Amino acid sequence: MNNLAQRTVVGVPGAALMVWLIFYNQYSFAFLFFLITILSLYEFYKRSATEEIKPQKWMGIFAGIFSFLVIVSFKCDLSFFFDTITGLLLFIPILFSIFAIELYRKSMHPFSNIAFTLLGIVYIAASMGMATLIGWSTDDGMFHPSNMFGYFFILWAHDIGAYFAGRWFGKHKLFERISPKKTWEGTAGGVVLSFIVAHFIAMYCPGLSRFEWLAVTVIILVTSTLGDLVESMFKRSISIKDSGTLLPGHGGMLDRFDGLFISAPFVYVFLELVHRY
Repeated sequence: MNNLAQRTVVGVPGAALMVWLIFYNQYSFAFLFFLITILSLYEFYKRSATEEIKPQKWMGIFAGIFSFLVIVSFKCDLSFFFDTITGLLLFIPILFSIFAIELYRKSMHPFSNIAFTLLGIVYIAASMGMATLIGWSTDDGMFHPSNMFGYFFILWAHDIGAYFAGRWFGKHKLFERISPKKTWEGTAGGVVLSFIVAHFIAMYCPGLSRFEWLAVTVIILVTSTLGDLVESMFKRSISIKDSGTLLPGHGGMLDRFDGLFISAPFVYVFLELVHRY
């Protein structure tokens, strides 16, 4: 089975499952992102471990899970775990325990270990938490699954447009030092398809105005491209081709959600500022 067939066989059912969980209710949606966070953290710490760098994998996963829950609790009722203030107070000693734990590991590069451990929490867990909150970024403060539906379809349109335009027309390299396969033609294809999809999203997803959907599209186009490049930079820095093999044709979790990790915080902050002020 070629790469395109594998991407289709895995991607289409995966996308359908995500859409169903998003629309079912706010808790199935939050659980989906919770699961993605755990798998992505595990993959990140496993891949970033080298002979010289040894991040605190299990402590990083635990702290990442906790930070995700704290961020989500700002909008989603998680009182059966803790309230937001209690969660924030508990997270502080958890975070600084990472520094204390490193004292007893007798590593040659303790601050590199600490830095990579903290990086996973910020890059993955915090990003996924803010991605989850996009569903509540509306004037009424209620959960709107159409917000997430629109965000993901625009993000996927960018990936699909860039993939096919790059394969068919790609000649001029976008950032060859970091990602030799990405081209300006592919980027243009992603831009065109994203705006086409955004047009229909604005018509049928009333949670945001047309202006907001167009602004979100621009943010996604810029930041998801940067997210692709950041993940490529990470893989090149540790000399690997794919972040994992969990998703045939797509690579690992970091390969599949690299655009989200950088774009979601920007989209969330934009929507919060627009609806707050």
